[in-house]
Amino acid sequence: MKKRLTICVFWDKEGVLREYALFYIKSLIEFSQRTLIVVNGHIIDKSKKTLEDLGCEVILRENLALDFGAYKHGIYYIGYEKLSEYDNLILTNTTCYGPVYPFSEMFDEMDNRDCDFWGLTEHKSYDDAEWLHKHVHDHLQSYFLTFKKNVFMSEAFYNFFDSIKNDQALPYKDIINLYETELTHYFEVNGFKSSSYIDCRAYYDEDNFNPCYLSTLELLKEQRIPLVKRKAIVFDANLSIKKYQANKCFDLLEFIRNHTDYDTDMILKDLIRDYPISKLKFALHLNYILPDDYKISNNTSDKSPLGVVLFVKSLTNIDVILDRFANLPDGSSIVFITKRESVLTELKKLCQTQIHNRVLSKYNLEFKAGNDDTDMYEAYFVLASDLYKKHEYVLALQSFDENYLNTDKYYKHFYQNMVTNMLTSKIYVSNIISKFKNNTLVGLMVPNLPLTNKYDDLMWGKRIDQIDIMETCLDMRNQLRIHVPNDTENLAAYCGLFYVRSSSLKFLFDSGYDLYGLKNQEPLMDYVINTGFDFLLPQLVQESGYLTASVIPLSDAPRYNDCLCYNNKVKENIFAPCPTVYSFRKSDYNALYLKKITLSDFFKYLCTVRKTPDGKFKYLSILGFNILLKKVKQKHK
Repeated sequence: MKKRLTICVFWDKEGVLREYALFYIKSLIEFSQRTLIVVNGHIIDKSKKTLEDLGCEVILRENLALDFGAYKHGIYYIGYEKLSEYDNLILTNTTCYGPVYPFSEMFDEMDNRDCDFWGLTEHKSYDDAEWLHKHVHDHLQSYFLTFKKNVFMSEAFYNFFDSIKNDQALPYKDIINLYETELTHYFEVNGFKSSSYIDCRAYYDEDNFNPCYLSTLELLKEQRIPLVKRKAIVFDANLSIKKYQANKCFDLLEFIRNHTDYDTDMILKDLIRDYPISKLKFALHLNYILPDDYKISNNTSDKSPLGVVLFVKSLTNIDVILDRFANLPDGSSIVFITKRESVLTELKKLCQTQIHNRVLSKYNLEFKAGNDDTDMYEAYFVLASDLYKKHEYVLALQSFDENYLNTDKYYKHFYQNMVTNMLTSKIYVSNIISKFKNNTLVGLMVPNLPLTNKYDDLMWGKRIDQIDIMETCLDMRNQLRIHVPNDTENLAAYCGLFYVRSSSLKFLFDSGYDLYGLKNQEPLMDYVINTGFDFLLPQLVQESGYLTASVIPLSDAPRYNDCLCYNNKVKENIFAPCPTVYSFRKSDYNALYLKKITLSDFFKYLCTVRKTPDGKFKYLSILGFNILLKKVKQKHK
């Protein structure tokens, strides 16, 4: 076997050796006589010890000049005299998943190939007039390079790496421009022969100069590429659709899961730490359309009990939920929570009536009263906290009256639609539990938006930065010490309705966050805080290492699809009736509004008078800024 020295660059924003990186380094060690880990930045003591226990040498440096700066640092640390003891020098980093196929296939092939240095993949030459402003030569990609002794003991090799400015904070663009795109051409000019393990030429076309990213699935299927770049998994949504890669992440993971021995959970656990949750939801297509009249799995009994918490603000519309409780699995536990004892007493009587007792007698019931300051999330996570210890999955619901979110029949219809989405049928609820069991990294399921009626004056369907809660959300993120990326996209537990895996709330329960400390006498502020929690809940679940999915019943799919297609169609011609599909952006105002509607109608939309949830105050929303007006009951003489 060739005597190999491997220099591997490690960087992690938290300094943690993640499972995928540990697996990768272990696989490299099998083919290396000496493995040096160059840490760009920092690494926690536990992770450093893990590497050292494997026999790796670990050295730390400031994160300057990125990978090439670390390569130079590692080469100089080893020293040219020691380099001469090895047949091959491998330069790599932890920006890839794998090996999904055995490294032995790659090394057996390349040890016998006629070349002086080689890489895993290559990039096509092209004229870059927009970014690098130069002609880019064909070049090997720098995440995995191997040099034979005649190269790394040459003066040309010394001169190239000596020229790297590893003591400067060079931007990514400069690293690509000065080093990655020039390395292959430089050594070829100096008389050395290069080669790529994967033949990328068959995949080149006018839109694809980089098969490593754009043809990853094909390279896996057809050429058994052993490594998959992390950035090749989750594509930008706009680019993925335009490049016909909308299923890229999903198909890649399915292929790796079904045709290799690689554990795809290592990939998912890594992605969860680094990507906004809505981007992962899009990439993984976590939009469940579940049958409501037949079971998708025989592994889940209809008697798999749920924990259910219902926060009752008033009894006005309580029948909307109580009528649906017949769809819960037998033996489920229901905790009813109210603000006042008087409401709790009336609720108990209502539950004991003949019509409701017939349904509720199948469940374990518990009644609790908070106080006038109790809100929805305190009810869910403080007063009903024991529910999560007893049940693996919990359904959270709230019942509110017509004054909540304005006095308008459309909002009541919206709420009823969302409750139906959660409790369509007994089989549907069973299928939701099956999805949780079959997808162990899904921690939260939220109802899909109905896409109908006049929701243009609500926050639903808009980004967080288009609502008046951005500052509140950021403040709550800081208080909770959430580290996963902030997400401003349209993903929330709307109306405070959701199914949750109890273990996915571990971070919230362990954080010691004072939900009782959120009190504010101004009704609007309580509403904003609750709305902020609606948006932050997927991030809280993500912080515990879990994903968020949306769910609708199969019987609702035809209507939902028609609404989606209609809204996408009309957005190009007139004011879109539902902002769920179309986000309002400043650059679109002139093109989509001023030419289509009158200025008075336009400003009527931008300036909207609304009510606080309890109806005590009015406030004016102007371009995203809320201004409290005088009390509703104040009379003018």
